[in-house]
Amino acid sequence: MNITKKDKVLFVDDEENILSSLKRALIREPFSQFFASSVSDALKILEENPDMAVVVSDLKMPEMYGLEFLKIVMENYPLTVRIVLSGFAELTTVLSALNTGKIYHFLTKPWKYEENFLPILLNAINYHKILIGRSHLLIEVQHLKKQNEQFREVVENVNELFDKDLEIFLENSIKINKKLRLINNGVLLPIANKMLQQIDEIIKKTTYIKNLIKKNKLLDKDNQ
Repeated sequence: MNITKKDKVLFVDDEENILSSLKRALIREPFSQFFASSVSDALKILEENPDMAVVVSDLKMPEMYGLEFLKIVMENYPLTVRIVLSGFAELTTVLSALNTGKIYHFLTKPWKYEENFLPILLNAINYHKILIGRSHLLIEVQHLKKQNEQFREVVENVNELFDKDLEIFLENSIKINKKLRLINNGVLLPIANKMLQQIDEIIKKTTYIKNLIKKNKLLDKDNQ
């Protein structure tokens, strides 16, 4: 996936020398970079940039423990990918956070920039793009689902009205049929006989349509 300045990464570490080292290493990378030496500065940057793709945070910081900070990030910016900078002594804690889905990956200090740091960072940015795409897709699916429900409601209303009209039409056709049969004490004129045949045909077709509607309604209930 193409990575541009629109892709933002925030690095959080209370050690200025670590941040300086990161700035030098990342100077040629295409994504936008933000640096914070405290959790409060990091939260302010996130507030101003809620579309942050990745947050890379140290664990041991004086203001707040790294995993606590990343938990806040997860709760407030769920689509932001979270990475931990960790020393080997803290691997047990980090692996626990990794297994529970609180973080995407961890990077050990000292890191090898070309071998693991940069590849993991680029993968995290691309993973963020996937999360964004999935989020947009879910919103579109929900929108289509709502439209489908609205369409179903309209169809049900139309069917209900049509069903009522069909019932009235069928009743009137049967009444006309009966009246025609009583003409001249059962003696039918040729024109009356023709009308009766036409009405009988209408009644048959109307009854068929009515039964078909009922059948479709039963199928709809079974499919719900």
